[in-house]
Amino acid sequence: MSFSLSKKKFFSILSLLSLFAMVFMFSTSSVTAASSPDTKVEDITPDNPEEFIKEMGWEKPTPDAKLIKVVRVSSEKADKEVEANEKIVQPQGLYYNIKNVRNIGQLCGTSVQARTSGTGGADGVLTLKQTASVSNSYSANVGVSSGTISGGVGFDVTKSMSRETSYAVNTHGNDYQIVAYDDYQGKSFDVYNIFGSKAGSGTALRQVGFCYSAYEI
Repeated sequence: MSFSLSKKKFFSILSLLSLFAMVFMFSTSSVTAASSPDTKVEDITPDNPEEFIKEMGWEKPTPDAKLIKVVRVSSEKADKEVEANEKIVQPQGLYYNIKNVRNIGQLCGTSVQARTSGTGGADGVLTLKQTASVSNSYSANVGVSSGTISGGVGFDVTKSMSRETSYAVNTHGNDYQIVAYDDYQGKSFDVYNIFGSKAGSGTALRQVGFCYSAYEI
């Protein structure tokens, strides 16, 4: 399915996405990354948790909830398998072409994909482990087809899939809530018409995992 947005609305969305990327790059006091054959993990400690929540567009579970930790978990192995198996059958469109594809970094979404609350088990560990239905997405300010965009950015922008959320935190006997948001790898692009003139631009988001936030409530 393809759709178009007004230029004002589109650039507002693009600016917001860029802000999300900048938040992770510049608004953290520490970012620790760890990798395994299957996943890439980043521990993120915001300098100002309250401001961080606002900038991300998240909602706290309760007004007095305290953000304790943010962790990004990306499924590297699954993404490589998808890249190898995906077949983009429409590299260029009849009326439009995709050019100037640029990486805009990883972005956390704003929609809650899974959550759990409590004090944890006898060991004080609260675990979130649920299957979520997720999908890639795109936006453009001109009526270009999803197939053309997919061919241009190198992945199926309409693909839906199931991913399992998996994260645990030691509550030390306190009430906690774990929330999982989408983790996206973003790309921006320009749209050119058959006459070689730029007709618009857009953004494509590939779902690669989850951003987990742990709150003390």
